[in-house]
Amino acid sequence: MSCSVLQHMCHRKPRVPHVDLGAFFVSVEQAPRLHLRAKAVMGAPDPSSPGVVARAPYETRACGVHAGTPLRRAHLLSPNATFTNGSLPRYPDALARFAAILSDFTPQLEPLGMDEPHLDLTGFESIYGAIFQTALRIKRRGSSACSIPPPSARTA
Repeated sequence: MSCSVLQHMCHRKPRVPHVDLGAFFVSVEQAPRLHLRAKAVMGAPDPSSPGVVARAPYETRACGVHAGTPLRRAHLLSPNATFTNGSLPRYPDALARFAAILSDFTPQLEPLGMDEPHLDLTGFESIYGAIFQTALRIKRRGSSACSIPPPSARTA
C-alpha cells in the first residue's frame, strides 16, 4: 500500500452513526395491528401504575412524551394514547432482521444495549453515498423487512 493511501486512511474523518431503535419497537407493535397505526402507542403498562414510558414513537414525541417520561405525566400529555406492554416474543426476530440489514452496510457493528447500535461507515461513502442518504436507505430497508409502514402511513 502506498504512503499516500495510508495517509488518506489515517486522516479520514470517522463516520459512526448511532441508530436509535426506541420507536422501532412500537412500530413492530403497530405493524400487524392496523387499528394502532397513526396513533400514539406507548410501550408501558397502565398509565395509572408507577413507572415510566419504555418506548415512545414519533406520534407521542410530538406531544412531549419520550422514553423515561413518568406514566402519569405521559397520560396527561397524550390522553388519547394507547398503552401496551408489547409483544416481547416478536422483538428478537425483528431485531435480527434489522441487524442483518445493518451488517449489509458494514461489518463494524457496536451494540449499545438492545436498541442502540453504532455502525462504523468510515470509508463506505464511495459505495453508499453520504451518511444521511445511507441512513435513509437503512431506514427504508428496515421498514420493509420488518413489515413496518413508512412514516407517512403512520402519522396523520
